[in-house]
Amino acid sequence: MKLTRHAVTVLLFTLLWGAAHGAVTDDAPDLSELLRYERWGALRARPRLQLLDMGWDSNVFISQEETGDYRATVAPGLEGLILFGDRAFLRFDSEARYTAYSEYSELNYLDLRNAARVTFPIGRWAVYSGGGFDRVRKTPVDLDDVRPVYVNARAELGTKFTVSERSSLELGLAYRDLKHEDDDFNVEDGDLGARLDRVELENRTIYRHAVGGQAELSFEVAGAKIEFDTPNVVGLPGFGRDSRAMRLLPGISLGEEGPWTGRVELGYAELNYDSGTLPGYSGSVGRAELRYRPFQGSTWTLKGLREVDFSASQDNNYHVLQSARLNTLYFVSPVVGLELELARGELELPASSRVDDLLEYWGGLRFLTMQDAFGRRVEYRVKIGRRERDSSDPQRDRSGSAVTIDAVFGY
Repeated sequence: MKLTRHAVTVLLFTLLWGAAHGAVTDDAPDLSELLRYERWGALRARPRLQLLDMGWDSNVFISQEETGDYRATVAPGLEGLILFGDRAFLRFDSEARYTAYSEYSELNYLDLRNAARVTFPIGRWAVYSGGGFDRVRKTPVDLDDVRPVYVNARAELGTKFTVSERSSLELGLAYRDLKHEDDDFNVEDGDLGARLDRVELENRTIYRHAVGGQAELSFEVAGAKIEFDTPNVVGLPGFGRDSRAMRLLPGISLGEEGPWTGRVELGYAELNYDSGTLPGYSGSVGRAELRYRPFQGSTWTLKGLREVDFSASQDNNYHVLQSARLNTLYFVSPVVGLELELARGELELPASSRVDDLLEYWGGLRFLTMQDAFGRRVEYRVKIGRRERDSSDPQRDRSGSAVTIDAVFGY
C-alpha cells in the first residue's frame, strides 16, 4: 500500500518545527545543563551568531572551468529548552544561513534548518514526539551543480523505557518527505525531483547500556519503506525504485572524562528494490566522530563515514560514499591556535562503474578571544584550502580553492 501524507496525520499533528544541525535528544536536563542556558522568561536559550566563509572561492559554479567570486554567510541560530512543570520538556534548535556573492548575486540563497522534540517522562517511561523542516541549497554528492534546493520535512514518535540504572530501550517511528528542485538540471529524461523525490517511513529499536561509568554501548535495529514520487527509473520504464532498507548498527559512546571522547557506530545495511529489477546493496555502513586530547590546548578530531544513498546522476540507482577527515588544533597560547585539516573520500556508483576520489586540505589560525564555563565564546578563524575531485569519468573532474574568515559569537 502506498505511503501518503494521510497515513502519517498523527505524526504531522505532533510535529514541532525548529532548525537543527545537531541532534535533539530526549535526555532529561539536569542542573549542570540548565546552568548552560540564559533565562528569557520561561525559555532557556543559547543564542549564537556566526559569520562564515567570508572571502574568496575560486569555483563558485562547481564546474571544470573555475569561476571565482567573493562571498559571505551570516548565520544566526538559537538552541532552546522549555520546562513544563517538573516533568515534560521541549528542546529545539533553529538556524538560518544567508549566503551572498559579490558579482554573481543570482547565486545568493537562504538556508533554513529546523528541529524540535517534546518529551513526557512517566516513571521509567518517556514518550517523545518531534520533527523538523530543512530547506537548504545542497548539491547531491554525485552531481556537480550550483546548489539545488533540498527540502526535508520529517516527524517522529517514540518511547524510551529505563530497564535499569545502566540500560534503556527505545522504540521509534520516523517519517521523512524529501523534495528536490533545480531549474538548471540539464538532463533530457527528467528533472532532479523526478529522480530523487520520495517518502520514507522508518521504525527503529535502540538498546543502550552504560559500562564502566565513562562509556555507553548501543545496538540499533532499523527498517524503512521507501516510495518514490516517480516510481520507475527516469527513462527506463519498468525499473521500479520503491524499496526497503534495513540496518544493524552497534555503537559506543565515550564520556567527557579522559583524553578520548566521541562516538563510533559500525554495522551492516541492506537496500532491496521491491521490483527486483535493480541490483540492491548489502554491506557495511557506519559513522564516527572521535576526539583525542593528549594534553591541554591540543585536540585531534577524526570523523569517518560510510553511507548508501540514492544517486541523482546514474539511472537513479544507489551510490556508496566513504570518507575520513582528520583535524588537528593546537593552541600555542591561550588565544592563538594553529589548525590543519585533511579529508579523503571515495564515491562509487556501481551502476556506471564510476569511481571518484575526493580530497580536501585546509590550514589556518584560530583566535579564541573569550570563552567561559557555560560555553559562551568569541572566536575567529582564518583558513586557506583546496578541494579536488578526480573521477574515472574525466568530465566529472573538479577542483577549487578558497581563502576565508569565520567569526562565532555566543554559544
